[in-house]
Amino acid sequence: MKSIKFGLIIFTTLCLFILSACFSPWAGDEGIVTFNFGGSARTFVNLNNGEFGNFSYEITFKSPGRADIVRTLPSGGKGSVTVLPGVYTITAKAFDNAGLRAYGGAIHINEWNEDYDREHEDTESFIKVEIVAGKNTNVNIEMWSAVEVGSWAELKSALELESPAGVGILDRWLFVFLKNSFSTVNSDSGIIARGNKILAADNDVTINGSVFGSDPMFTVMSNASTGLIYHLWFGVDWGMTGSITITGRQNALNPIVEVNGGSFYMTDGVTLKDNKRLTGEGGAVVVTNEGHFLMDGGTIIGNSAVNGGGVKVDSGFFEMFGGTITGNTVSYNGGGVSFYSGSNIGYFNMLGGTITGNTAGHDGGGISVVGFNLYLNSGNITGNNAANGGGVSLLGGFLIMDGGVISGNNATSNGGGFYIDNSATLNIRNGIVYGSNSNQGNIAQNGAALWVENGNAYNNIETPENFVDNPPNGVNDTIHILNDSRIQ
Repeated sequence: MKSIKFGLIIFTTLCLFILSACFSPWAGDEGIVTFNFGGSARTFVNLNNGEFGNFSYEITFKSPGRADIVRTLPSGGKGSVTVLPGVYTITAKAFDNAGLRAYGGAIHINEWNEDYDREHEDTESFIKVEIVAGKNTNVNIEMWSAVEVGSWAELKSALELESPAGVGILDRWLFVFLKNSFSTVNSDSGIIARGNKILAADNDVTINGSVFGSDPMFTVMSNASTGLIYHLWFGVDWGMTGSITITGRQNALNPIVEVNGGSFYMTDGVTLKDNKRLTGEGGAVVVTNEGHFLMDGGTIIGNSAVNGGGVKVDSGFFEMFGGTITGNTVSYNGGGVSFYSGSNIGYFNMLGGTITGNTAGHDGGGISVVGFNLYLNSGNITGNNAANGGGVSLLGGFLIMDGGVISGNNATSNGGGFYIDNSATLNIRNGIVYGSNSNQGNIAQNGAALWVENGNAYNNIETPENFVDNPPNGVNDTIHILNDSRIQ
């Protein structure tokens, strides 16, 4: 009898063990994640030998269509967490008694080492990690210095920080998280960003500069003594989901951002808007002194100036990979973007994005160019308005079109799509320029697609079929050539 009872006990125990194994998150429902932390956060927080042992960690697992999963690790970041199976972007925040000190995310295992210094050349540097039920996954987390700010004064302090005590010249990155919306006040001066800073947000926030002073809200330049180029990046999508809206002011004396020899980058979720300049050039962004503006997303909207309602480039480089420049106005040239180079230093390379719905009183509803080099490889210039050059006005310099679409632009006088003058050269090798015989057509009194005047060359049309929807009653309704101009 005892042997039967003993056998039943053993059988029951085995059954319970099997059932518990089936429903245990460690064995079936969830996966186990173990972390290794390292990186360059010691640049700002003076960590010795890259040790992160005094931090506690908040780990966030992000997956499309799911609510974020948040797990915590105690001081030192030791131990493991469990999470439901899936493919995640994994980010981490590190805290000590002073608050947020570092931010990072999962990187490729074969890229890991304590001296790893990512140059932030792309916005997908945090890999996606697959968590498998019942299995352990080791994840390497690269950490950068981070701080949270909730006022203009705190933001100014963080962005102007260059070299913490005992560290030397800054060559690393600082994530600056906006934890809430705020407004500037009349006494506020502009921010001169130093070092390499990333302005980010977990939630949607607005910086309202409607009562701002006479400075640009943000200026990014280079170090005069070392020649080191400083970088200011807005909203880089390294696992962050919040949007950043920066509103300018009425009767502004300067742009929202001045890129004076430094590098400025913006991406999806960032909006620069409603900066109204009655005098001066560049409503939202001005690029000068061989600065570099890279637009990979976001929106520049509702700004105004004399020239360059959205963006004005004097000397420097503008690369547009995505985003939208729309609803900007000027009294003279370049409703969306204006390029003027007395030194011929710089270029515009459009590889994506849209320039639409901008208006110029004179030339270049979408883009106005004087003495600059432009490369249109992709993207759309559509629905812009001007007296001449509804889409693009090219007065000097040259433009190579290897892709993209010019459509739906309107010129009340000449050149609905392109207006070419003043010894400029246009070379269309690919892409589409619509004539007026289409609901997508460009419109003008003369030259719906193209106007060329005063001895300027329209050269090397390798594929004339790029001009589509020509009206049946004559080429001059689409392409208008005057004086000694030539089309080849």
